[in-house]
Amino acid sequence: MSWDNKVVWSEGMFLRTQHFQQADRHTEWQVRSALAAARAHPWGVTDLQINREMLAAGKFAISRAAGMFEDGTPFTLPDGADHPAPLDLADSVRNCTVYLGLPVRQP
Repeated sequence: MSWDNKVVWSEGMFLRTQHFQQADRHTEWQVRSALAAARAHPWGVTDLQINREMLAAGKFAISRAAGMFEDGTPFTLPDGADHPAPLDLADSVRNCTVYLGLPVRQP
């Protein structure tokens, strides 16, 4: 069975956890395929709000962010959530790139 195959449901079928996991994988594959067909690069930031007060104080902080990582993982950083720590900016910093990443999940 392929990783993305659809589950063929039938009456009287003995349901196991793996059936629902496979159904989820198939649904995720369908969504990823539709997004990939609709756009050349179906990832990126769809919403970003930088904390202007912190920026004026020499620190970079995100107030709100949402989007999709290249691997298809969606992310949201709503108001009041556990945000990444602000970055201290040196006085000489004018143009720089800031990367947003996902932490490794800890059990």
